[in-house]
Amino acid sequence: MKIKKKITMLLAAMLTLAFSMTLLAAVTLPSISSGRPVFCYTLKSSGRVYAYTAANLRTKTGGYIECPTDECRILKISGNAVQVKYPVSGGTRTAWFARNEFTTYNIANGTAEKWTQKTKATSYKRADGKDAYGSISAGDVCYKLSESGSYIQVIYPVSGGYKMGWIAKDDFAGAASSQNSSSQPVPNGLYKVVSMINKQYVWDIYDGSKDNGGNLRLWKDNGTNAQKFMFTYNSDGYYTITNANSNKAIDCAGGKSADGTNIQQYTLNHSDAQKWKLTSAGNGYYTFLCKGNGKMIDVSGGSASNGANIQLYQSNGSRAQKFALVKTAPAKGSSNSSSFTSFSQHDKRWADVSYGKGSGGKKATLSSSGCGILAYVNAVYYMTGNFIEPSDLAKWSVDNGYRINGSGTSPELYRAFADKYGGRYGFQYSGSKSSVRDARSHLQNGGTAIIRVPGHLMALAAYNKDTGKYLILDSYESANRGTKGTGYRWLKESEFTRKLKVSYVKLLAKK
Repeated sequence: MKIKKKITMLLAAMLTLAFSMTLLAAVTLPSISSGRPVFCYTLKSSGRVYAYTAANLRTKTGGYIECPTDECRILKISGNAVQVKYPVSGGTRTAWFARNEFTTYNIANGTAEKWTQKTKATSYKRADGKDAYGSISAGDVCYKLSESGSYIQVIYPVSGGYKMGWIAKDDFAGAASSQNSSSQPVPNGLYKVVSMINKQYVWDIYDGSKDNGGNLRLWKDNGTNAQKFMFTYNSDGYYTITNANSNKAIDCAGGKSADGTNIQQYTLNHSDAQKWKLTSAGNGYYTFLCKGNGKMIDVSGGSASNGANIQLYQSNGSRAQKFALVKTAPAKGSSNSSSFTSFSQHDKRWADVSYGKGSGGKKATLSSSGCGILAYVNAVYYMTGNFIEPSDLAKWSVDNGYRINGSGTSPELYRAFADKYGGRYGFQYSGSKSSVRDARSHLQNGGTAIIRVPGHLMALAAYNKDTGKYLILDSYESANRGTKGTGYRWLKESEFTRKLKVSYVKLLAKK
């Protein structure tokens, strides 16, 4: 969660050091008394920055900082000036410098965002990503100061003090995003929802229905996608829960709030009737409260059996209102299965998200140009059950140069993102092949792939040796590919050769 404070409070929080607003004329940065300064470099990467005798910055001392090489230590702030210890021949010297030589951020009077880093991140001396300065460790409490291009200026703790450096925006987004928020009860992903009444019984959509109004009930665990649910955390602190078989959201029937109101699945509409707050009930169990009415998800009659209905009911603390979440992966099925999730480019949740520029310089979106992004999402989700938010992946692709304007997604994205975030989503990049035949053993061992066909990218999800068919997940349904109305299809190898001429196969494996 982002927390904004006065910078004086920021510094106090970093060192448990309190100081009065009346001392802003000479505010002490992190614990000078205990020898813990803020280490940093100038914003300029070349030339010199000149020193002054006092905080009024009127008289120069004749001393200077060599920008390319001199690491500095900020000791105090006073208005728009900072007192700095900097290296000189044979030792160090202390003088005053303009604060904006080090940061455009108003240290004395600004506000700052505070966050706890979740994964290790490299810091840099400046906002160019050229010179590594150190690293931020998981668990470090950091403060965002300013932004420049693809980098964010931060203050973070190090041995002997603090550093003011720069990190890539995607590292900051990874640390601060809702998926990694310390306040998020469970990570985004695919889960079975198990009743506390009897652990053999889980949430289930009646008869594997894909229709609006399909009923949510308990049923004995059978491993089908009708019993698997995607949990996606929203910025308001509530989850959207969608069924893996139908891709429809768990919903209060008719938006009603009376005790006994039925819980069903319905087309995602982002209403409060489809938003659920998870609260720990202890021992790995959670309660589910609806944002729209404050009522709980509840097993009718408090008895677990096949077909036991799931309803809304006022909170009562009973076992009928407590459920455990068990991480799972989508059911693989057979060549006759009709139970696969293929996320579409046209899904309203991300269809209009900008994705660079298309032909003629026109604005592109995930709906028009995001097949490479959704192919990646589908391949990882099928293999691991972990969901990469398409909007976040698209932004990362653009920011890091893997969106080729006027063309599409660079094949280098698949290795680069896996190297950076594969550990978070449970997968790794495993190389490239030139044909689906070459990927057969990889698929049989549980891997997936992204394939390039003329003008399009899709997920290659599985191979069935009994039928000799391969499963493709298509984010842009097409009659030409036989995926219209389903988003997936089992294909023989000859069909790839004859109709879908594959130019490359990028392999992904579980980590």
